[in-house]
Amino acid sequence: MAWPIYDMYEDIYLPSDVQCKMFNSKSNNIGTVSDAGANGTMAHDYATTSSYNQTWVGHLLQSELTMSAFKAGTTYYVNVILKESTGYKSV
Repeated sequence: MAWPIYDMYEDIYLPSDVQCKMFNSKSNNIGTVSDAGANGTMAHDYATTSSYNQTWVGHLLQSELTMSAFKAGTTYYVNVILKESTGYKSV
């Protein structure tokens, strides 16, 4: 799974203090912060984006996390909760 942390064309950064927490589910029931915590399985606890692998894809610098233990042929839904230093959370 990968998400952009810097766009060189727009010169926009994801703030370095933002933390990411990942959830997965076999049902489409993790679309909000509260639903992810209630219905999802935590795949990775909070960590800053700089703690993940980072690669350039075109003009975007991405953070990446490889998720394992999934069964082939099974549909999974994945969501990332971002938490700012103020405590505000969003998906």
